[in-house]
Amino acid sequence: MAIALALVEGREVCVFDEPSSGLDYRAMRSVSEVLTELAGTGAAVVLITHDHELADECAKGLVPLSAAVPYRPTEGLR
Repeated sequence: MAIALALVEGREVCVFDEPSSGLDYRAMRSVSEVLTELAGTGAAVVLITHDHELADECAKGLVPLSAAVPYRPTEGLR
């Protein structure tokens, strides 16, 4: 629902916490496509997830966390 609202309302920044949690593979693929589409509109999409596959598919940049402390951008940002 939050993803649909972000698309309709044209938000500039969207934060999603575990949007693929509890979803099967097909539903996760749909979430990935919609998040990628949302980012393509120019919105900043912040994705908090343990799903590495989803993060790799959707992200232009990643900041992995270790013990809740972000890596330095030169070490973790791609």
